Amino acid sequence: MSGELLFKFDRVNNAANYSVQTAESPNGPWEDQDLSTSSRVTIGGLTGGKVYWARACANGSQGSSEW
Repeated sequence: MSGELLFKFDRVNNAANYSVQTAESPNGPWEDQDLSTSSRVTIGGLTGGKVYWARACANGSQGSSEW
């Protein structure tokens, strides 16, 4: 759908959830999205036809992974 991004990434074993961020540039500034328990996230409220960057990190009992 226009204004939405389906962001898929590799699942991490034992991850409690994933932090997801988006930006209009690979250097940010980065905007936090809702935490997700899935490695498939639909991000809405975006402008159709515009390029966005997305990144995720896994959160678990040992802390957070790198982006």
